[in-house]
Amino acid sequence: QKKEFVIDSIDSVLKQTCGDWDLLVIVYPKTPGKIKRVIRPYCFDPRIKMLTTRASFSSGIAGALNAGMKQARTEFVGVLLSDDVLNKKTVTVLKRYIKKYPKVDFFHSSRIFTDPKGRFRSKVWRSVETFTLDHFRRIGSPVKHFLCWRREKGIQIGGMDKRLGLHGCDDYDFPWSMAEAGCKFKAIK
Repeated sequence: QKKEFVIDSIDSVLKQTCGDWDLLVIVYPKTPGKIKRVIRPYCFDPRIKMLTTRASFSSGIAGALNAGMKQARTEFVGVLLSDDVLNKKTVTVLKRYIKKYPKVDFFHSSRIFTDPKGRFRSKVWRSVETFTLDHFRRIGSPVKHFLCWRREKGIQIGGMDKRLGLHGCDDYDFPWSMAEAGCKFKAIK
């Protein structure tokens, strides 16, 4: 990963309008030292911890995210990839939605692509409010990042499938598996 992207990603969490969050920054044993050196100073904030996963690089993003999900101590967890950033109101909005929709197990948001300088490079990709399991089979995943789910439900289904490699385990297979398990979804516009 580019260290600038990692910095932007972590900074987007620090800039949240609501400070009630915890951040696990997950690294592999073979993560380059220059990236770990970028992360370490952030760990002086007691809400931020760097977790070196024992998952091998071959288990990919799924192994790392599963390790983080198991290590987390919050009711809900989310995934922020190192080349993504959050809107400054993400935590505030999530907390409001979690309170307003207590039976929902999985929240997902709209998204927009930006360049490294934060300029919009796409239209807003709206989150899909209602979908069926057939949607996953025929069209693709209706669930896109930012993903936030009830931690215990994710663990109950076995987490993310490590056999899937770098693409699809987090925003395709995992939400599909959560939907098959009867989890309730809510789109955040």
